[in-house]
This record gives sequence, structure tokens and C-alpha cells, in this order.
Amino acid sequence: MGKLARSVSIIGVGYTPIGKVNQHPEIKDLTESELVSWAAQEAMEDAGIKAKDIDAYLAGMSGPFQSANMKGPGPSFADWIGMKNKPCISHDEGCATTGVGLDIAVEQVASGKYDTVISIGVNINSCKAKVGGLPFERNEKVSLSDIWDGVYCAFDPAYEKPMTGGNGGVEALAVKYMVDNNMTFKDMDDACIGWMKSENRAGLLNPKALMCQTTLEEDAKAHGCASVEEYLTNPKYNPNVGSVVRSLFLGDVNVDGASAIIVCASDKADQYLKKPIEVAGCGYASGMGDDYCVAPNPMDERLFKEIYAMADVKDPYAEVQYLSVHDCPSNTVMPVSEAAGYFHKGEAWTAMRDGRTAFDGDKPINTTGGKRQLGHPRSPSFGIEVAEAVQQMRGECGERQIKNPPKCSVIWGGGTAWSHAAVVLKTK
Repeated sequence: MGKLARSVSIIGVGYTPIGKVNQHPEIKDLTESELVSWAAQEAMEDAGIKAKDIDAYLAGMSGPFQSANMKGPGPSFADWIGMKNKPCISHDEGCATTGVGLDIAVEQVASGKYDTVISIGVNINSCKAKVGGLPFERNEKVSLSDIWDGVYCAFDPAYEKPMTGGNGGVEALAVKYMVDNNMTFKDMDDACIGWMKSENRAGLLNPKALMCQTTLEEDAKAHGCASVEEYLTNPKYNPNVGSVVRSLFLGDVNVDGASAIIVCASDKADQYLKKPIEVAGCGYASGMGDDYCVAPNPMDERLFKEIYAMADVKDPYAEVQYLSVHDCPSNTVMPVSEAAGYFHKGEAWTAMRDGRTAFDGDKPINTTGGKRQLGHPRSPSFGIEVAEAVQQMRGECGERQIKNPPKCSVIWGGGTAWSHAAVVLKTK
């Protein structure tokens, strides 16, 4: 585990509104290329640079052939983002895709090979392009079962156990956490309900959260329930999809969007932006679904140890002021936030229950609204959370702004086939 050969900073971030391209006017009928163009242009404007100033790009998509009838989609985006004839890597690490893409971009700049690199991620999950048709002919609607079938494709069916490609692994981790901390089933529900309340508040304040337009109180009333608690524990409206994971505690993956992150050598960053955010530590890891029966997960133990050593973070509980966790499902936040050292052992579930993880709490997590209230477009998700962390650190998040802009943030994401990525960001 070493240090980066030269310091690298994020100078621009951007992401599209998150919703359905066959439903929401803001992104109606947009293609993958058009979503990528939106996110990349926003990131370039944020950095104050042009496409000609960028040396290379990475293009991430989860299951490109399954979700978009595309193979190695990166070169298809070149003209759209001004990268024609420039180096490109297409890659897929499931929901961790843009986290791995960011890490590779950082390595490319840190090595000295390039000075400036853009990492993008895009997925359209709500519908599928018609092969041989015009780009806007999206006649094939995609169901949640279709998406989950694609998740299972990440595993070797001859050897993997049933459900290890879906909720099985995270379910095992949540159950292990519950047993280790003597929690009841009600305790687990209470923690996830508290989390949903905090994320709903953030989502309503995020103009890009197209799927989040009503309060949980309004949702409860619309379903004839007297309270949010009654609504979110009702087996009809929020059924169990495992012993402790409920349907509405999962991320909303039937949504679409794109994200983009621009990194450059820190010694050149000041010319682009007044507040460059340093990538102090970054890494990724992979493993098997069986590892999820162990808490903390051995991949995450290795990953956090690596990125904290790179970033000189010795006491994450005291030093990290903002955390983002891949909250699909929300039960995952508990063991991961403790593995990250953001909470002490057994503290996370009560913090979630009591609202401490809200943007105005003392331990904020996922101020975008998270994978349910903002939405979970798969490959762009990590990039979206990086963008949020950068904007929080700059003090640019408006009504959901953390009172004291963080000086040190950590973003963690997990993806299909158990690819995990994490990054430590610091203000210079």
C-alpha cells in the first residue's frame, strides 16, 4: 500500500437529473449519449475547462449489452463529449463502476501519463433501445425483474449459490449485524425508517431527485396509513424481500441518469477552480458473495485500511466529517459505516433511527437523498455521491448544506460481483 506519485484533485463534477427517460420532462427521450453529454458538459463548466483540455476519458456502464444493446460503449460517446481520437477505457463494475473509474483516472494522472482525465458513468434502466431503430425508439420497457436478471448475470451460474447476485449477500450482512448487536426485528425496522425519513428530507431538497416529490407522511396518508411507521412496516406496501430487508428500503434501480468527474494534477488545479478537492486516498477491492456472511466484510476492512493509510487518516471517527454509503438496501449503512470507523461498534443503527445521519445531524450520510429518494441508476451512482461530497465541501448544496462544510469526506460503493470502491476527499 503506497502513496500516489503526485497529488490529484477533483476540479469538476456533474450529474443529470435522476428519473425515467420515458416519463420525466427534464430528461424525456434522452439517449445514453445525450445523458453523458449533459453530465460531462456540466462537469466541464464546473471546472471552467473545455474538452480540448482533457487528455483521456473513462466510460462506465453496468451491463451495457443487457441494458442498452451496446458493447464497449465508450467510443460511441467520443463525439458527444469532444473526445474524438482520445484514449478511452470502457468498463463495468456494476454499481461501483464510477468509483473504480475515478480510481483509474486518479492513477493515470498520478503516474504522469496524463494531466487531466474525465470519468463518466451512464445507465438507462427504465427502458431499452430498439435494435435497428431510431435512438428514441425505446419500445422495450424494462421491469425490475429484468434488471435483477441482469444482476445475476454477473456470476458464474455453475458455481454461485442462488441469490448471491441479488439481496442474499447484503441480507446476510444485515442479519449478522443485527445478531452481533442484539437487535430485534423492530430495531432494524426503526433504524431503516429513521434513515428513510432523513433521506426523504434531503431528496425533497435536491432538484435532481425527480422521483422524490412527496413526503413520507403524504405517502402514508395516500395509502390509508395513520403514520409513516405504519406505512413502512405494512407488509402490503413495504413487504419483506428477505428476513430483514424490505422492498422500500432497497434503492430505486428502475431509473436513469449519468455522472461525470474531472480530475487533474493538483499542481495545475488552482488555475481551473478556487476550491479543488484533493483525492487523498482511493482504492477498490473484489470478492465473493460468501464473504458477506462476515461483518465487517473483509473486502471493506482491506479497502478502508488502504485508503486511510494513503490519506493519513488515523482516527476516522474524529477526522471524517461526511460519509456516503451505497444504501441499497439501507440496512447496509450500519455495518459499512462502522467498518469505515465513522461510527463506533453498535452505534450506527441508533444514529440512523434518531436522525443523526441527516444533513443537519451530527453525523451526516448521503445528503443527496440516497438510492431510494434520489434513485439508483447503477453505474453513475458512485459518481453522483462524489459530486455531492465535492459540493458539500465547497458549501454549494443550498438548503441541504451541512452546517460546517466538511474538510474530509469518504465515499464507499459496492457493485454486482462484489466490486467495492472507496475514496477519501480532502480540502486543500
